[in-house]
Amino acid sequence: MDQTEKEALDEIVRILEQWSGCPFSHFKKGTLIRRIKRRLILTRKPTFSIYLDYLKMYPVEFQHLFDSLTIKVSSFFRDPEVFEAVEHGVLPLLFNRIKKTGRGQLRTWSVASAKGEEAYSMGILLCEFMKNNAWARDIPVSVIGSDIDSTAVRTARRGIYKREDLAIALTRYPQYFKRIVVEKDELYEVHPALKKIVSFLTFDCTNPEFKSPPGGVFAEYDIILLRNVLIYYDNEIKERIFKRVFECLKPMGFLILGKSEVMPKHMEKYFKTFSRGHKIYLRGDSSP
Repeated sequence: MDQTEKEALDEIVRILEQWSGCPFSHFKKGTLIRRIKRRLILTRKPTFSIYLDYLKMYPVEFQHLFDSLTIKVSSFFRDPEVFEAVEHGVLPLLFNRIKKTGRGQLRTWSVASAKGEEAYSMGILLCEFMKNNAWARDIPVSVIGSDIDSTAVRTARRGIYKREDLAIALTRYPQYFKRIVVEKDELYEVHPALKKIVSFLTFDCTNPEFKSPPGGVFAEYDIILLRNVLIYYDNEIKERIFKRVFECLKPMGFLILGKSEVMPKHMEKYFKTFSRGHKIYLRGDSSP
C-alpha cells in the first residue's frame, strides 16, 4: 500500500469515527482493512482513495461501512456448554447468596448484545431457575443488553426472529416464543414475560465518559457477559474495557469471556478462575 492509499485509509477511519463515535482506529489493523475492503468490493471502488471520495459524496454509505465493521454474529445459547455452566454452576450460587442476605436483586449485563440473542438466553435461564426453585421467585432479576449499533438494539427490542435463528432455544424452551406469520414468513416473537425482565439500549463500552449503561443503577452487576468483544480491539481499548467491567461487577460477581478471548496477565490477580474451560471468572475484592 503506497502513502496515498495509507492516508486515504486513515482518513476513512477518522471521519467514520467522527460520524459514529466508535474508536475504529483502535481496531486490530488486519480486521479493519479486511472489512473496509469488503465495502470497496461491494461498491466497486478499486482503491481507498476513490472509496473515500464516494463516502464523502454519498453519506448513506457511512451506515453501510459501520455495519460492515460491527458485524453481528450471534445466536441463542451460542456455545451451549457455557450457558450450561451458568445454569448449573453460576446461578445457584448467586440466587443462594442473595437469599441468605435477604436483600438485593440479580442483575446481568450483556455488553455487546447484538440483536438480543445472548441477553434473551440469559433471561430464559433466570426464568427457568425461578420456575424450578420456588424459594427464588421473590428475588428480582433483570438483564440489560447493550450495543453500539442502534439498529441492532431496535431489532433486539422487537424480539422477533426467524426459526433458523432460534435453534437450541426453540427446541428446549418453546414456551418463551410465540409463532407468528408475517407476509408468509414463519417468525417467532419473544414472550412478553421474558421481555419484561430483559431490556436493551444503545451504549458504547469503549466510551470513557460513561461507566455503565444508563439503566445500570449503581453499576453493580452479578454477571457481565463480555463475549466476542475484545477480539476486535488493540491493547489500549482492552485495558479500558477491562477496567470498566471490573468496576461494574460486584465483588464475587461473575465475568464471562468469549472462547477466543484471554484475560490480560496483569488483571488475573483481580479475578479468580471459576471455570477455565468456559472462561468464567470471579471478581475479587482488591482493585487495580
